[in-house]
Amino acid sequence: MKSKNLPRLTQVKAGQQPNIAVIMAGGKGVRLRPLTKYCPKPMVKVAGKPILERIIGRLSDHGINKFYVSINYLGEMVEDYFGDGSKFGCEIKYLKEKKYLHTGGSLSLIKDEITDPLIVMNGDLVTRINFNHLLNFHKKGQFVATMCVRSYDFTIPFGVIKAKKNTMVSLEEKPSSNCLINAGIYVLNPEVLAMIPKNKVFPLTDLFKKMLAKTEKIGVYQMDEDWIDVGQIDELKKAQEEFLKIEEKCLKNSKKS
Repeated sequence: MKSKNLPRLTQVKAGQQPNIAVIMAGGKGVRLRPLTKYCPKPMVKVAGKPILERIIGRLSDHGINKFYVSINYLGEMVEDYFGDGSKFGCEIKYLKEKKYLHTGGSLSLIKDEITDPLIVMNGDLVTRINFNHLLNFHKKGQFVATMCVRSYDFTIPFGVIKAKKNTMVSLEEKPSSNCLINAGIYVLNPEVLAMIPKNKVFPLTDLFKKMLAKTEKIGVYQMDEDWIDVGQIDELKKAQEEFLKIEEKCLKNSKKS
């Protein structure tokens, strides 16, 4: 499956990208209960708009106008709100999961021929990532897949001891460390979709493990832009506050101009 050739690009209108985005919107949002008892998580509002609408708007700002939205839990609410996407200036098709297939499994439901790299992302993210920069990074690196990551600092709330043969070697009180975490945004070349089993629960991270086992070239795109995983009440409140600040700033700038 390895290839040194860049993915073929489809001819599109000026200002548009040929790539399609897949947004995962089928989860139950258990950690956001009771908000998600009668509302799917991607339809929870942040500063007056559903999270999914903000994601679609952000992608559209970067020339991505064709979408697949995977739906399962209360999926009819998503479909009723967005329809075919025409009222939002885009085209939307739905990947309807008869059972929850996780982040990767729903990709096996795509029936159309895909000729360009897919953007795939979770439907509970509030982010200002530059998708054009991401796609350029993926193409320039000639990767078969790219995972967006973020730097994450954490502190171990205990003293950490290193020992050798029952003898203490060192003691460090509440050390801090740093790692890169999966940000839930990916770019996948069309050929890797063949590695996803049909109609089975399949986390997208399992696809990356398969590619690593085959020593495929995988890109790691470290993003510095605003990013909030709206999976818990505290994070939802944080997203609300951040967007209100952004919209207030935009309003002030528009008045000055």
